[in-house]
Amino acid sequence: MGVNSIGPFVGWNVALFLTEGKQPGLQRVLKAGGATHIVFARSSRDVAALKGITYAFVEASCAEQEPHVFEALVKAKVMCLKPEFIAGYLLKTPGTLPPLEEYLVQAE
Repeated sequence: MGVNSIGPFVGWNVALFLTEGKQPGLQRVLKAGGATHIVFARSSRDVAALKGITYAFVEASCAEQEPHVFEALVKAKVMCLKPEFIAGYLLKTPGTLPPLEEYLVQAE
């Protein structure tokens, strides 16, 4: 990506709370699109140390298996979205966001 290039994820600071098989691919997509800070949420201690995270991409199965990590993300007021949001965001009409309520991960 050149110096003057602008990707769809420029300015995004992301936490990934996904199964290990999905993390590498999503990380590559986000990085290629200009996301500048991508971290993996593995424990509530990791999440507590995160500052400036704009989005967390969370699989429901991970939130169910490690609820303390999900709760820490919510407590930090990080918007927790399903990974499918990325496709919706890329395919949206320019200047709009896909409906967030369709992608929000809620505490059970």
